Amino acid sequence: MMDEELLAEEIKEALGAQDQETSDESIGFARAIIKEFTLKGLVNFAPGGITGVAPPSGGPLINGAGSNGIISGITGPSLASNIVLFAGFPGASAEVLQFAASFTSYVISTGKVAYKPGEVTGICSNTGANPGVLTGEAKGGQVTGITGDGLASLIAPLFGSFTSEELKAFSNAVIDHIKTNAVITFVTGTVTGTASAGGGPLVAGAATAGRFS
Repeated sequence: MMDEELLAEEIKEALGAQDQETSDESIGFARAIIKEFTLKGLVNFAPGGITGVAPPSGGPLINGAGSNGIISGITGPSLASNIVLFAGFPGASAEVLQFAASFTSYVISTGKVAYKPGEVTGICSNTGANPGVLTGEAKGGQVTGITGDGLASLIAPLFGSFTSEELKAFSNAVIDHIKTNAVITFVTGTVTGTASAGGGPLVAGAATAGRFS
């Protein structure tokens, strides 16, 4: 689970300021990023993105997993508003707006969500003679694909187009926190698919409206 105070500390340490007190502004900036994910972020898996094996005559899904989950919902204007609100800025400067736009577009265009085998669960209603459906859920998914260096290259124009080591350190702290701590959950019934008669690989496994924490 993402944590605003931990993220603020990680950013501070990455910038070599571990001996300094963590400011309210830093915590507010971290809160803004996390709130954007937890309040606005959504994840969906297109048909085929959820895999697993249906048992021969119904029952629990076997080795349920997921790949290439699509992130949506987070936006630059919304994140910029959060930064202004939580970090106590007087308004959204051009730099704040550009950072927010670059950050959210990078995560949406490059980031994916994955589940390891066993993290997608549910019940298949097939029998030996008839196909059925999967009614499932998922917990423990993580964001993949994004990197701190990738983010740093996008926001470098805010700093004269120079991707400094400090900028890379900041970007890696933010991205690593998301990849390590963000958890994506799908409640029961939002993970679906077709369980073939007699069992076998799940067909057209999909998931909708996963949420971040």
